[in-house]
Amino acid sequence: MFMKNYTRLTKKDIRKQYSLIKSYYKKHLKKFGVVLPKLYDANKKFTKNALTLVYLSIGYPDTKIISKTELTEFIRFFDKKVNDVQ
Repeated sequence: MFMKNYTRLTKKDIRKQYSLIKSYYKKHLKKFGVVLPKLYDANKKFTKNALTLVYLSIGYPDTKIISKTELTEFIRFFDKKVNDVQ
C-alpha cells in the first residue's frame, strides 16, 4: 500500500515536491489566473490544500490512483484534526 511510503515523506520532501508543483504552476497556470495554494499557514504548518497537491503529484507524470481514505490519512499524519478530505 502506498500510504506507508507517502507518510514517510519528510518536510524536506514535501517542500521539494511543492517546489516542482510551483514551477509547473508558474509555467502553465499562473497566466490564466489560477491560484496556487500556500504551502504554509500563518502558524508555519503545512496547509491541507498544499498537502493534497503534493500527495496527488508524487511521481508525476506517472501518478497513482488513490482513495479518499488514503489522502485523508496522509493529511492526518501532519494535522490530526482533519476529519475528512473532500
